Amino acid sequence: MLRWETPNEGVVEFDLSPDDIRDYVRHTMLGTPHARRALAWSRGVLLVIITGLTVLRVAAQVGLRAALPAAVISLVVGVPVAWFAPVWVRQTTARGASERQIQNTKGLGHWVFVADLEGLHHTHPMGTGFVPWRAIHRIDLTATGVYLFTQPMNAHVIPAHAFGNAGELEDFVRFCEGRMQGTSVCEA
Repeated sequence: MLRWETPNEGVVEFDLSPDDIRDYVRHTMLGTPHARRALAWSRGVLLVIITGLTVLRVAAQVGLRAALPAAVISLVVGVPVAWFAPVWVRQTTARGASERQIQNTKGLGHWVFVADLEGLHHTHPMGTGFVPWRAIHRIDLTATGVYLFTQPMNAHVIPAHAFGNAGELEDFVRFCEGRMQGTSVCEA
């Protein structure tokens, strides 16, 4: 639940669960701008490889004229493969990575975030910490939580269940966004 101690200090308390970590890993592997760019590149590269190898093989065996129909066939087959294969690989990797992260995460348990004018103070099972607003460069708001990114693939996780309702979550994100300079909120 979100509590406003003063107009400039909000407190969020929650228990971080393995499911929260799974949601975060899924988001970072599939939902971030970095992940979407990597997925687009991998699709393009895979399509070029499939088509190129098919054309080269056919051209080497029967000549360049026969390579054109082979190129069309390889595109018909290659586009679906290039579209779905990287997604399947990323989802499989995300599942495996999230399970490894959960096993190695010592931060599961009770967390308290205090958002004030200086930044985010947090208390967790490993100790305490502080992140100034200037260190947070992006906020991703999803159906499962809020991710405050300090690096392209590293974020502080605040699950949606930490808030009493969607209005509290939006108020918290608005407060955080208002304190950060040059930060964007990405709704995924």
